Amino acid sequence: RGVVCEVDAHDAPLAALALSSDAALLASASTKGTVIRVFSLPQATKLYTFRRGAYAATVFSLSFS
Repeated sequence: RGVVCEVDAHDAPLAALALSSDAALLASASTKGTVIRVFSLPQATKLYTFRRGAYAATVFSLSFS
């Protein structure tokens, strides 16, 4: 049986999501494109917030390496 959690990531709709290969991290970006957030899973604890800038931008994809 899987673990279910709710991630309160952004006020705007999501534009991109990325899951790390071990499923321990989730990254998200909204359609505004000003902030990227990284959460630990399964607790959905916010670990990092990266501010890209004050002006909107289109985020097409996210990835972990």
